[in-house]
Amino acid sequence: PPRQRKQRERSNLGVYTLAAVLISLGLLGSAAIVGWLFPQAVHYFALALLVIGGGLLVGAWWGRSRGLILLGLALLPPVFATFAFANVDQIFDEWVDEDWDVQQVFVIEDAPDYLSVDGGDIVVDLTDTDWSEAIAGNRPTMTVDMGVGATKVIVPDDVDVEATVDVGAIVVDGDEVRAGFDNRYYSGDGEGPVVRIDQNIGEIVIEGGER
Repeated sequence: PPRQRKQRERSNLGVYTLAAVLISLGLLGSAAIVGWLFPQAVHYFALALLVIGGGLLVGAWWGRSRGLILLGLALLPPVFATFAFANVDQIFDEWVDEDWDVQQVFVIEDAPDYLSVDGGDIVVDLTDTDWSEAIAGNRPTMTVDMGVGATKVIVPDDVDVEATVDVGAIVVDGDEVRAGFDNRYYSGDGEGPVVRIDQNIGEIVIEGGER
């Protein structure tokens, strides 16, 4: 008669590992609540990945759980993303070319136009801009297109602001209102002159403008 294959016993390694992940995250969260530690999002994802890695290491001698491999791979993108977000300032400083001017100042006095800068540290002063020379019937618009760096825009109080930064932060009158990825900020009633700031990586600082 054919030999019957012995059925492999079901392993509980995956369940034990997930339980260890939840317990570890709970302990880290509790330490953050009482003020013993100050973890960021990347620390939670990294801790979960570390415990899963420990479970896979245990699986070399006892138990088995192929699902832990998939779970570990799924956690890799959040670890890299949260790490980049937590260190965006340092990464930005390393990417900025040191040969760029320390600061470029653009004082716009004529009719609003289009300003494009690849990178660096710039200041765009629009306090004395003559908005009346814009084409009649169209909403006066000043566009600032920035690559990588720090952009400071000084805006009159009667001008709207539309700011977008892909990776970085937006600071308005000294307060950080947006930070992270794909940040957008709008102010004003949408009827008067408008300043549009579009930046890839870095920081946008806005002073003035209609609120």
